[in-house]
Parts: sequence; C-alpha cells; structure tokens
Amino acid sequence: MLAAQAVYWQARYMDRELKSKRVAITGPQNCDTSDLLTSMKTLAAIEPESLRIEWVTTGPQHLITDFNTPVDPPACVIFVVSAVEGDGDIDDATTRAWEACAERNVPRIIVISHSEDPDADFEDAVTHCQAALDEAASIVAVQLPLYADGAGVGGILDLLTESIYDYSVATGSGAYGRYLVIPAEPEHLSLITDDRDRLLEGIATESADPHFIEKLISGHHFDTEVVQREFIDSVRGGLLYPVVFHASYPSGFGTDPLLQLLRDCLS
Repeated sequence: MLAAQAVYWQARYMDRELKSKRVAITGPQNCDTSDLLTSMKTLAAIEPESLRIEWVTTGPQHLITDFNTPVDPPACVIFVVSAVEGDGDIDDATTRAWEACAERNVPRIIVISHSEDPDADFEDAVTHCQAALDEAASIVAVQLPLYADGAGVGGILDLLTESIYDYSVATGSGAYGRYLVIPAEPEHLSLITDDRDRLLEGIATESADPHFIEKLISGHHFDTEVVQREFIDSVRGGLLYPVVFHASYPSGFGTDPLLQLLRDCLS
C-alpha cells in the first residue's frame, strides 16, 4: 500500500515538474516589471491554470549572467517597455539581453507598460522596440489599445481574432481582470487594416508553410484558426515576437490575454 502511494505521489510530482515552465520578466529601469508580475500572479491565482508557470523578475544583466550558467534558460522571456517616452528607454543592457535570447532561440514577448498614462504612445513604443532591438520585421503588434472618452484605456483590439476585449465592465469587487469579448465593429476594422496586414506579413515570413505568403499576396482570406496556429508556431520557435500592452488601471488590464498567449506558446 505504501509503495503504491509512493508511486502515486512520484507520478504527481513528475507531472507537476513536466508542466512547470519558468518565465522571466525583464526590462530597463522604470518600466515596472514588478507591477506586471503582481498582476500576472494575481490573475493566475484566480483562474485555474492548465500550465504551471514559475515567475521570476530579473534585470537584463542578470538575465545574461543566467544564460552563462548551467541552469536551464527560461522557457520564455517577457521584455517590458514603457509606453511613455523617456521613461525607461531601452538601454544597452536590455539590447544585450535580447541578443542573448536570440542566440539561444528563446521565445520572447514584448509588453508595453504604463498604457494608462496620459502621455502613453503605443505606436511610438512599438517603433522604438523595432529600432532598438533590430528586429523590425519580426516584432509585430498583435493588439491595439482602445481609449475611453477622457478615461484612459478601456479596451483591447485583438488583431488576430478581430475582437475587442471590453474592460469597461471591470468594476466592483471580484472584477479583477474582467472583460467582455465582442466582435470589432466595421469602423474599428477599417482603422486596423495596415496593422493587421503587417502582422500577417510577419506571420507569412516566418511560416513553415511555403504557400502561406503566396496566398497572402493573392488576397486569400485566412480562417482565424489558421492564422493563430501559424502565429503560435512562429512565437514558439523564437521567430516572431508579439507586442501586447498592459495597464495598472483598470485592475488586471491586459493580463488575461497575455496569460493565454503564454499558455499557447508554452504548452
């Protein structure tokens, strides 16, 4: 009986270890990696996870040092960059950390923080990342912020699914990270044509399907499932680097979509 119990708990332990993935969060000073870590842990504690994630925040230089030790590298690295110009600009250490990830083909996600700040400029932040990290064709926005009238960010427009995550419902107790998913209206879709085309071009460039880019050039309409599968495969392979964004308010803003992205990429 005791032997059977030992085998049972050993299996449980091994299963837990197999599902455990280490995710490092890094970035220049003042980019607020700790705020993102708190938000991720808070929501992960509320929602049951099919994948166990071990979170760690580290400075860019420490991340480089970790890569030079016998310890296994992180399964994914999140680079946090501020949406406010001059507040935590990408420095040499962050660039070197990015290059260290590239040498080891580690998947990377860029999170634009401080999106709720009145001086936030998401488009400039994305352009800054592309210029500083020298991956202009592979660093692609997969989300765009939607701003409520005079009230900061109020939603997320997902370029992959052409859906809106409406955070205006995230009020009251127990509403951490709560949102509604609604289809994007035609007026929204007309504004994201160029952004979605850039995303599709990035996916096509890294796609293992030789016919994907041919279909894209010919104007072929791709099913959402096909686009998402190609996208996730490229992110897993360390070939495409999605840009998403996060805000401190409303509480949990942007956290759940990021968790879902991580689960897809690490599962």
